[in-house]
Amino acid sequence: MSSAVSFTAPRVEQREIIAERAALTNKERLSACQDVHGTKRSIVESHVVVRRALANLKQELSLISENRECFDMAEKKCPEYSNSTAFRLMFLRADHFDAKAAAERLMRYWTEKVDLFGNEKAFHPICVQDFDEEDQAALTGGGFKLLPDTDNTGRGIIVSCRPKWDNRHSHRKSMLRVVWYIIHCALEEESVQKRGLIIFSTAQGSSISNFDLKLDRVYVRHLQQVLPIKWKALHQFTKKNSMVEFFLPHFLYLLGPYMRCRYRLHYIAEDKEHLPELARYGMPREILPTEVSGDLDFDYRVWLTGRKFLEAVRSKMAGRNESMVDQELRQNVDAKRILLGLKPSKVSDASLRQRKFMSVDALSEKARVRSMSGLYLTNKNMSVPKKMKLSGSNSAERIAECFRSTIVRTNWKPDEES
Repeated sequence: MSSAVSFTAPRVEQREIIAERAALTNKERLSACQDVHGTKRSIVESHVVVRRALANLKQELSLISENRECFDMAEKKCPEYSNSTAFRLMFLRADHFDAKAAAERLMRYWTEKVDLFGNEKAFHPICVQDFDEEDQAALTGGGFKLLPDTDNTGRGIIVSCRPKWDNRHSHRKSMLRVVWYIIHCALEEESVQKRGLIIFSTAQGSSISNFDLKLDRVYVRHLQQVLPIKWKALHQFTKKNSMVEFFLPHFLYLLGPYMRCRYRLHYIAEDKEHLPELARYGMPREILPTEVSGDLDFDYRVWLTGRKFLEAVRSKMAGRNESMVDQELRQNVDAKRILLGLKPSKVSDASLRQRKFMSVDALSEKARVRSMSGLYLTNKNMSVPKKMKLSGSNSAERIAECFRSTIVRTNWKPDEES
């Protein structure tokens, strides 16, 4: 596999970075420091502030006359999605409630989304079932994944594992679609919209074929200018490696001056001496993944299986009480752990029923079904064992078994004759 790194590609040297930081004003230096450490205060979103910002955004959108074809298409095909307060508020938050900047980002968002996903898939929320075989391979590879917990300040944490990126030139769009999907998963947490996210990038075990500056150029631009997210900091983890040292100046050039001030390089030590340093950035070792020598027992395959189930439930509901579905899933201890990519604990049917989750076998009792009105069976014809056994060696099988034997609370009421 050939690399897309040219010896003549633009690069930035360490002395230039030092000069950039020295030229920062006190206000700029403080802002960068607060972003890296997660201490910057969020805007207080009162009803007045939000209402005024949404009105200003609508006005700014009406003033844009160029490159708005995809935006107009979204207005026609999915007005309930593109015009929703929740959707537009993400863009305002990403640009600190600057209505003009948010309007420009929104235009770029729809243009890039249509280009990336096509007319058939661009105008609804991104979900795994929209991915083709190449996209699925890039997604399951785990090269770009969301951690289950935010940091101590509420920022989302994404891990980018360079050796797992699918950098074949024909698959660049597949990798970008994965980035878009993971970012949108992160945006489901309101604190991430408000506080932003940080990216851990690890290049351990990389070879020259793992670096693709053409892909990185688009990746960085989408994170900074297209997606409705505040990219607060980039932490690079590596061991001293000549390959990384060759590639790094080129990648830092792509980041631009703003993100270079928010970039931190950490050399991973065998004795984990780098972990106390990370704690100063609001990231204790308990929430850090094993890729950076942290203690988090995170199974990406489990998380991905949980996401597929959640999206299947949302699709089946077709807009009916989706928020209630999410709420009920997340209130259940084991469902919540699964959706976060953590292994489920062994629980009894009684504890599940206590949380309004029941085994399918329990539905044979009509009185119990009637007493639990407002329950929706994910699959009536699915047979499951009377007692859930979650102790198998295959995580995906344990997840599937847990979900097969649950019902989700919604506003659906069982037929009296059932």
